[in-house]
Amino acid sequence: MSKQQSQNEHSGARTRKGSGIFRIVALIAVIVSIGFAWNWAWQQAAQKLDAAATVQIEKWNDAGIEITCPNRLVIGFPFRIGIHCDSLSVFDTVRSLKIEAGELRSAAQFYKPGHAIAELDGPLLSEFPGGEKTVTTWENLKASIVVGLGGWQRISVEASAPKGSGTLPGPQPFDLWADNIQLHARIPDDGSDTNSLDVAFSASNLSLESRVRIPTVGMAGNLRLDQIANQLHPGFKVEPFLRQSGLSGKIGELALEPAAGGRFSVSGPFSVSATGLLSGKLTLAFTDAAQLMAFATAAGGDDNLIAQAGQILAMIPASGNGGARKITLVIEDGVVSAGFFKLGEIPPLF
Repeated sequence: MSKQQSQNEHSGARTRKGSGIFRIVALIAVIVSIGFAWNWAWQQAAQKLDAAATVQIEKWNDAGIEITCPNRLVIGFPFRIGIHCDSLSVFDTVRSLKIEAGELRSAAQFYKPGHAIAELDGPLLSEFPGGEKTVTTWENLKASIVVGLGGWQRISVEASAPKGSGTLPGPQPFDLWADNIQLHARIPDDGSDTNSLDVAFSASNLSLESRVRIPTVGMAGNLRLDQIANQLHPGFKVEPFLRQSGLSGKIGELALEPAAGGRFSVSGPFSVSATGLLSGKLTLAFTDAAQLMAFATAAGGDDNLIAQAGQILAMIPASGNGGARKITLVIEDGVVSAGFFKLGEIPPLF
């Protein structure tokens, strides 16, 4: 190898080495720049979130809903963003209802803030105008919300191993416990009506002890409510709304399954007038009527009504395939009929 060739090789190696170092330095510079930009963007978003929370709390305060969130912080850097409170309390000055709970943690993906999740620690203490108090605990309570351009789209709440006790207005002492309780609400995604609301709920192994002890039961349901979604906001009052507008919708299914056996469900369209009278065309389906009647009796139902219901259920023929027995009831302003037969009347619901 000539001296000139050796010099050329050494020169090429230095050039390649210098080029490699430049690439590494450039990559580090890019990473640092992205890091600074991400940090700046997160801090800006955190300031806006904190300011938005302040504005929203002030709006609720003006509406008579006082919310206290001690040591409020925006947390989650670098990939999440959410609000943390050491505790949470809500006082409805109009209804004189007070609620206090433990630590609140919320978070959303920083790059996808439209879906947020929150967790709340117990116990939850409630105090009513008459001085009645309740205490509710759980192993885990979490909620999630999905927000679109037009506002919220879906809300879910799930509590595992919830337990409640205390005295409700009446006064009525109670103890309640379950394995799991869930509630889901969403704006229909089929574009049929942005003011309608789809609701689904479930409760597994639910037990309630008050004046009587209701045997363990499972509950589940799904239904659509018309013309109500836009009304749901803090301070919404159910009874004045119903007395002014009534309510209508369609029950996909509301089902009751006692742990001892049997199943009862209701489905079909319904409406409730502003005077509280129920109308609709509802299909009742059931299995094991004897177990259902025993459950109703143990739950403290009226003996005469239970006897009448038992007679009606006994008249319904069994299905050919051995499935649930079914009957369709037509209800007009509280008057219940099956075919040409009037079965009774349902008093105003409110």
